[in-house]
Amino acid sequence: MKKNIKKILKVLGIFLLIILVALIAYLIYLFASYHRIPDNQALKIEKTSDGTVAADTLTTEKEYSALTYNVGFGAYTPDFSFFMDGGKSSWAKSKESVESDIQGAGELVASKDPDFALIQEVDLNSTRSYHVDEYSILKDTIPSYNTVFAQNYDSAFLFYPFTQPHGRSRSGLALFSKYPVTDSLRRSFPISTSFSKFFDLDRCYSISRVPVDNGKELAIFLLHMSAYGNSDA
Repeated sequence: MKKNIKKILKVLGIFLLIILVALIAYLIYLFASYHRIPDNQALKIEKTSDGTVAADTLTTEKEYSALTYNVGFGAYTPDFSFFMDGGKSSWAKSKESVESDIQGAGELVASKDPDFALIQEVDLNSTRSYHVDEYSILKDTIPSYNTVFAQNYDSAFLFYPFTQPHGRSRSGLALFSKYPVTDSLRRSFPISTSFSKFFDLDRCYSISRVPVDNGKELAIFLLHMSAYGNSDA
């Protein structure tokens, strides 16, 4: 009987030791991989991919249209509920579903034909969206726009929820403009200074400038503020 108890305790001790070592290794990984995207970062401006050339400048006394769209990293089908909002899922349904949803989002933007489209939660290479490059899909779907991308999420691997770990995330904000963008800058928001900073979004906004025919510029601010707070920043 005593031998059995000792054996059970030994197995339990080994199991707890393995969990402790794994936890320490994960904490080391978090600290080693932690970084923040630099503030005041000049952003790359990409020209239209189909050769479409809009007017060089905007004209005063004329109305222009703008569309904002949170594509929800291609996951938000009617039955999707996100775990961080009290739901059940941490990944999109499938890779095919992500590709279809982002393709559909691009087609919807194209159907509205706005002068400017400001799109949030566009994944570049994330576990949750099966590593689909959503920015490339959008650019291929609406090719007659100049584009600017500002990354606001570059997290370490999140091992939660345990049944479907959220994983690594690289995501951001995409501006689509029919008119030439001459300058674009990424500015950082304050972030948490608590342990949650290791998984927090690298909140930012972009400022993109489009020339106007009166010698001035239209400044377009693109940001995504949901779930943002600075109470512990």
